[in-house]
Amino acid sequence: MSSWMSQRYLKLNLSKTDKSLYIKNKVRCPVKRNTFLWSGAAPTIISVFTSFGLWIPRSMVFVELSIGMYFAICFYLMLMNIIEGFGGKDSLVKKMENTTLHISTGPCCCCCLCLPRIHLTKKKVNIFILGVSQMACLKPIFSFIGLFLWADGIFNPDDVSSQSLALWMGTIIGVCTIIALWPIGILFREAKVHLADKNIAAKFAVFQTLLILTTLQASIFSILASVGQIPCFPPYSSKARSQLMNNSLLIVETFILSVVARNAYRKQDKEMGFSLKPEHV
Repeated sequence: MSSWMSQRYLKLNLSKTDKSLYIKNKVRCPVKRNTFLWSGAAPTIISVFTSFGLWIPRSMVFVELSIGMYFAICFYLMLMNIIEGFGGKDSLVKKMENTTLHISTGPCCCCCLCLPRIHLTKKKVNIFILGVSQMACLKPIFSFIGLFLWADGIFNPDDVSSQSLALWMGTIIGVCTIIALWPIGILFREAKVHLADKNIAAKFAVFQTLLILTTLQASIFSILASVGQIPCFPPYSSKARSQLMNNSLLIVETFILSVVARNAYRKQDKEMGFSLKPEHV
């Protein structure tokens, strides 16, 4: 296991280094460059966090909170990928001035087909950014609160009773996640057409897959452990074994995603990621 882990860790680092050097050399805009570096590194960074969970099983609470905080920031980075792909907020509004946007998209309003289309303005773009930024801000705050309360024995992530603090915090974060996904879905619907040459569909696919793997997959293993489908095996309890199984699988999955992300972000880009305002004399 140790040799296998070391090989995966080395390959991930090599892939990340190669992709970072390519982006630094081939992406001219410094704004785009930083966004691509941080968002493209998501599979690798999550894999590194997960490796610590395998090496130090008692650190799983810290690992889960760290993954949650970083991926919350990835929501904002994904939106910036789209906006900067159009050339910034001003360029996005200008290119969409003759286009009406569908807002009946998932996960909020996928069933509300009667919702009217909207014209994009700079104010609405700022609202979209605010809707995603709340997730990037609230998730780290809630994670730190949960960490401090866990140290005092008040917070238990596995307790889902009606009086559990973890249940209410998880519910709030779930609502924030849905709200954050809505603006991204609205803009991606247009971006996959206008930014097809920038591999935006592949970047969004990596983002969606990571979202499923870091949330749904972990929940499935946790449920299987709670109903006794994953037996304990000394010195590991049923819960610890489910976490080890999830982490082992997640490392393989993020390794594959890191290869996909490498190809998705390996694209020469000489356009600016923001609009240059003309100077008034």
